[in-house]
Amino acid sequence: MMITFRSVAMKQLLSDFAAMAQPGYWIALGLLFIPYGVGAFFLVRICHCM
Repeated sequence: MMITFRSVAMKQLLSDFAAMAQPGYWIALGLLFIPYGVGAFFLVRICHCM
């Protein structure tokens, strides 16, 4: 049973790594994190939290 679980987990991990190799993955990640970073920057700058 444990061998099957590890085999499935390894296949999932390889599939995740293959997805990370696609340029669309990084474009989507950038589209999510760039606005978040800009918003956090302005929030810290305006409220002088740091």
